Amino acid sequence: MKKFKMSTITLAPTKESILEHIKNKDYNWFDFNIDDCTLNIGSYSVVEERNMGDGNEMYRTLFFSEYELYVSLTGWFSSYGPPEWTDIFVSEPFTYYETRYSPIQK
Repeated sequence: MKKFKMSTITLAPTKESILEHIKNKDYNWFDFNIDDCTLNIGSYSVVEERNMGDGNEMYRTLFFSEYELYVSLTGWFSSYGPPEWTDIFVSEPFTYYETRYSPIQK
């Protein structure tokens, strides 16, 4: 009797399945090696990655171009282990202007 090796086909998720993972706060589904942008969650790009240092806030925003969908995660960074995500939501880009002041040069 011959044994056949089973293969697994990974399909890109639908927009609905991505939104379902967000609704269920499924942080682990979005927490992966950001250097490999073709994992089982489909093709995406990391458009924001801010890390304020060990024990401080961390932000990550992914863009799923196929659906024009931005997904943001917020949480805490640890240099000893993976980030601890505390929130996940659908987001949109915006422009923020900040006014600062410096001494006048004579």
